[in-house]
Amino acid sequence: MTISSVVYILATVSIPATAGSVNSVPAVDILRNAQWPGLSYDANGNRILYVANGAVLGIKALTTVTTAKEIDVLAVGGDF
Repeated sequence: MTISSVVYILATVSIPATAGSVNSVPAVDILRNAQWPGLSYDANGNRILYVANGAVLGIKALTTVTTAKEIDVLAVGGDF
């Protein structure tokens, strides 16, 4: 997360190469990862991360994502 030009690393998560594309390897929900203790929950029991106005939430691959590979990220936001 970037706040006032300062980058904060919130978590590092290992994701299997075939996660979400092969039936035996489920997609990875980063907020359910054990590295995120203490996060709040929504009404459906899903963990949530509050991002302040003006902050930027981003992701970065620690390895090279080669041809024929991709990383898809879904983020849902709202005005609370």
